[in-house]
Parts: sequence; structure tokens; C-alpha cells
Amino acid sequence: DSKVIGEMMMDIRKITDYDHIQYQADPSHVWVDLLRNYSKPDTPYHNKELPYYKDIGLRLLQIAQRRSDEAQCVGNIRCISKGKSLDFYKKLGFVQEHPPIPNAKIKICFGNPNLLYLPPHAKEPLSRMQGGL
Repeated sequence: DSKVIGEMMMDIRKITDYDHIQYQADPSHVWVDLLRNYSKPDTPYHNKELPYYKDIGLRLLQIAQRRSDEAQCVGNIRCISKGKSLDFYKKLGFVQEHPPIPNAKIKICFGNPNLLYLPPHAKEPLSRMQGGL
């Protein structure tokens, strides 16, 4: 009897015309649209019939990173964190593209603070976590 313990949906986004945009590097990336560990008890998608499997989300992101390399997107990954997942992504090295402004007297939104990307300095550490793939 097999059960799904994790799931990820990703989309390869090749951006070829970025000269008019102020990017210092190729903005092509793998967009992770869904990432779930069904065995993790404190998530809304928890399947109580499963034992807890550690690092499912990490492994799925390592697969996304490998797919990004294969698609000539240089390991770039982007996603939007949902619920309590922001801390998980930050622990893996992701950063907010539009971080909130600290000590701001009024709340100004210049973009979605849950929009995350994997910066160059975090790519190799992610690929090596827990022994890598």
C-alpha cells in the first residue's frame, strides 16, 4: 500500500529578453508553485496515516535546484511562502525579494514580502544539505 509523502509542482521560466530590466544576472528560474510534506504533523496537509519523514521539503527543493541547473537557469529558484513556511525557506538560505522595512512608521508594501528567491551564496549550501542528492 503506497502513499504519497511529498509533492512539488514546478515551472521552468526562461527569460530571454531581460536587457531592458535592471538584472545583473540571468533572471531565468524554476518557479516552485507547490511544496508539501504530507507526513509533517504541523501542516494543514498532514496525512495521519503516514509516519513522519524528515527533510521531504529540503529534498524536493534540491530536485528543483537540480532541474534549474539542467534547464540552464543556473540554480535559480523562486517561490511564494505560505502560512508558517517562511522560516523554513529562510533556514535554507532563501531571502525575501521585497522584505518589510524595519521600524517603518507606516506599513508600505512595495511587493509581496512572501516572494522568495535563492541568492547565489545559498545555492551550494542548499545543494549539499543532508548529504545532497
